Amino acid sequence: MKQKLLFLFLFLTTLLVKNEINAQTVLSTTSSFLNNNSNGTVTFNLQNTNVNDVMITDIAGITGTSGTVNVEFYYNPIPVSGAPGNINAANGWVLVETNTITGIANTTTTTTQPFISGMNFIIPANTTYGIAIFATGQRYFTLPPGSTTIAADGINMLAGDNISYAGGVPPAAPTNSPRGWIGEITIIPTIACSGTPTPGTTVVSGTTACLGGSVDLSLTGSSYATGLSFQWQSSANGISWTNIPTATSFNFTATISSDTYFRCEITCSGTSAYSNSVLVNTLTTISGGTYTIGTSGDYPDFASVANALNCGINGPVTFNVLPGVYNEQIIINDVPGASATNTVTFDGIDITTRKITFNSTTSADRHTIRLNGAKFVRIKNLTIENTSTSNAFVVHMTNGCEDIELTSNHIIVDNQAASSTAYGGIVASGSLITATSTGNSVNKLLIQDNTILNGYYGIVLTGISTNRINDIQIINNEILNSFYF
Repeated sequence: MKQKLLFLFLFLTTLLVKNEINAQTVLSTTSSFLNNNSNGTVTFNLQNTNVNDVMITDIAGITGTSGTVNVEFYYNPIPVSGAPGNINAANGWVLVETNTITGIANTTTTTTQPFISGMNFIIPANTTYGIAIFATGQRYFTLPPGSTTIAADGINMLAGDNISYAGGVPPAAPTNSPRGWIGEITIIPTIACSGTPTPGTTVVSGTTACLGGSVDLSLTGSSYATGLSFQWQSSANGISWTNIPTATSFNFTATISSDTYFRCEITCSGTSAYSNSVLVNTLTTISGGTYTIGTSGDYPDFASVANALNCGINGPVTFNVLPGVYNEQIIINDVPGASATNTVTFDGIDITTRKITFNSTTSADRHTIRLNGAKFVRIKNLTIENTSTSNAFVVHMTNGCEDIELTSNHIIVDNQAASSTAYGGIVASGSLITATSTGNSVNKLLIQDNTILNGYYGIVLTGISTNRINDIQIINNEILNSFYF
C-alpha cells in the first residue's frame, strides 16, 4: 500500500512540474493570423494553466495608423463568453496600462511594433482572464467560425466564437465577431531564482547593420525568474568585455557604430553565467560601380545584396549575376540614394544559366521577388521562378514602387494547372495576398521582352482611384498558358 501511495505521489508531482513555466515565453499569433481587418479594440481570453503565477511584461501589436497611437490594456476577472458590452468598470473591465506610441502604419504584414513595455500584470495559477486591447487603428484578423487556441508553455490564448470581438474605442462595445488579435505577449514566471542561472542563447535580429543602425538582442532558453539581473556587454574583439550602461533587461536594442560582439551576463544571488557571443558586422553605403553575385562573387547571394542596399548607394550600381541556381526569396526596399541617375540594376546576362527559384508556402509571403516601395530598379536577363503549389507571385510590386524596368526575363509560375487568383507572373497590387487589391502599387513601369509562363494572371497591375498607376509600358512580351493577361 505504501508503494502505491508513493507512486501516486511521484506521479502527481511529475504532472505538476510539467505545468510550471520557468523561462520567458512569447505568446504570438503572428504566424497564425493574417492582417486583413481593422480597427479598434479586440477581446480574447488568456488562460494560465501553470501551477505558478505568471507576469505579462510586454505586448506588441499592429496599427494601420502612422503618427500618434493610443494604447490601452484591460482585463476582466470573468472570461469573455459572449458579447462583452461596453469596456468599462460596470461590465467588470479594469484598465491596467496605457501608453502613447508613434504608429508604424502596417495594413498588410503581421510584423508587430511594441505597444506597452515594462508591465507587471499578474495572472494567477490556473486562472483565465478576459483581455481587451485597444490601439488607435489597431489591425486584426477575421477568424473563421469555431474556436482557436494559441498555446505556449502552459499559457493559452483562447479566441473564436463568443470570445473574440472587435471594433470601436473604449468604452464603446466591440461588436464585430469573430476577430483575432494579431500580436505578441511576453510572459515570465514569478518564482524566485536559485543557483547558477541558465544563460541561454543570444538572439540577434540581424548579423549585419547599417552604420548608425540598430539590432535587437534577446535571449532564448535562459532562466527567467524573480531575483535575476541582466547586464548586456559589448566587445570589439570577443575577448575584452564592457558593460553597456542601461542595457540591464532581458532584451536590448543596440546602435551599431562598428563591428561589435554582444553577450549577456545573467546573475542570481551573486552567481553569474554568460550567453554566447554574437558578432554584428557594420555595412556602409555601396559605392557606385559594378559588382557580382554568386559563390565566388562580391556578394554570395541576392539576400546579401538586398541587405546591403538597405544602407544606400552613392552612385549607379550594377550587380552581374554569376551562373547558378539561386534558391531565394528576395525583398528589395526603397534604396537610400537611388535616383534616375543612381539606378540599381540586376543583370543575369544569360537566362539559360542564371535562375532565381523559390517555393512559397506562406500566404502573405508568396513572392519570389518583392519590390517593396523600391524605386529606380532594373531587373533583366534572368529566369525567375516560383514552384509553389498553393500560391505564387513571381515578381510582386507594392507600396509605391516607381521607375521599375523588367526586361528580357523568363518568368515562370511552375504550377502549370494554376487556375486560382493566388498565382501571377508579374503582379502590382496593394496587398501581399491579393493580386487585384487596390493600392498605391507602382508608377513608371516598363515590362518589355519578357516570356511569362503559366499562372492565373500573366500580368496584372492594380492601382487606386486616388493614386492611379501612370506611365506604364508593356512591350513585346510573350505570355503563355495563363488564364488572364
